[in-house]
Amino acid sequence: MNHVLHIISGLGIGGAEAALFKLVSGSNQIGDKHSVVVLKRIEGMEQDFFDAKISVEFFSFDKNPIREFFKLVTYIRNGKFNIVQTWMYHADLIGGLAAFIARSPNIIWGVRTTGLSANSKFSTKCVRFVCARLSHWIPKTIVYVANSAVQSHIEVGYSAKKICVIPNGFNLDNLQFNIRFKEEFRKTFNIAKDELIIGTVGRFNPAKDYENFVKACGIVAKNNPQTRFLMIGKNLDDENGQLKSWIQSSTYPHNFVLLGEQRNIANYLSTMDIFCLSSRIEGFPNVIGEAMAVGIPCVVTDAGDSAYIVGDSGVVVEKENSEQLGSALISLINKSDSYKTNLKNKAKERIQSEFTIKNVVLLYQKLYKSINGVS
Repeated sequence: MNHVLHIISGLGIGGAEAALFKLVSGSNQIGDKHSVVVLKRIEGMEQDFFDAKISVEFFSFDKNPIREFFKLVTYIRNGKFNIVQTWMYHADLIGGLAAFIARSPNIIWGVRTTGLSANSKFSTKCVRFVCARLSHWIPKTIVYVANSAVQSHIEVGYSAKKICVIPNGFNLDNLQFNIRFKEEFRKTFNIAKDELIIGTVGRFNPAKDYENFVKACGIVAKNNPQTRFLMIGKNLDDENGQLKSWIQSSTYPHNFVLLGEQRNIANYLSTMDIFCLSSRIEGFPNVIGEAMAVGIPCVVTDAGDSAYIVGDSGVVVEKENSEQLGSALISLINKSDSYKTNLKNKAKERIQSEFTIKNVVLLYQKLYKSINGVS
């Protein structure tokens, strides 16, 4: 049996945090033991981990990084973990160095970013630069969440000899279409049955290119003025001045519904007739798979592994091309009901066959065995 220590920066609401939770909760049910170290306390998914009885140890790197680093080294050394797995750049660097000093025999890094944006924080660029140099010595394996992430990281210096690609997986029991929520939602926001809802989900960030989404929605509304546009995610709310100015410029500001950050995303996906991802940069965008699992047809930009996830069950367009994105949305709106139903069924079948959490857990188990020298 493996005892895996996972190290992550925080447990806020995000793709990496959700992927870690699903992996650990799924793995604990079939024999392996998993523990989690959190480098600094960030509210979001803590309660999910507690409710699932996952062992979580919190550190305070934001208050006293030097003291906490040596505390982490001691924790790893005394924990008798046969694998240390880190998640994302900062945890790769801090957790990787701590595990290396503690002489952990099997260190796995996790890379979850695809494009290397010029808009990245300076601190993130510095951490990535150092990680690229240390990648040749510290980790035994580097797990990339997306095929599209591999080459971009090799180009900035990451080791080309330690590549493993494991996508995110989805718990289909938690991704069910909720017709009652959809009906209540439409009643709450006074949306008629014949009005379409195009939605998007994600935090407000340059990588998500919400200006692109808003412009595309303006194009759609010009042709279909009854269409509503639902935006869900951190800072996608009325307090966001930048977002509100984009929406005002669309000439259809009253068609937008901004709900900010929400839990139970499957319920909100159920309200949508089309899901749209407008990103310029992605890794493996969980929300596309979640929308597909719920049975919502998707129109996405060709960012990260978006096209790979969608396959032939959705529509893929160029990044940063609002005209093309708007045209694709209009085209899908105008398709027959039978065409849309076929697309929904294809999407659900693709997630069920390729991207379940069970499949991902098995891939990690195979990886754990291989780095431990077990065939």
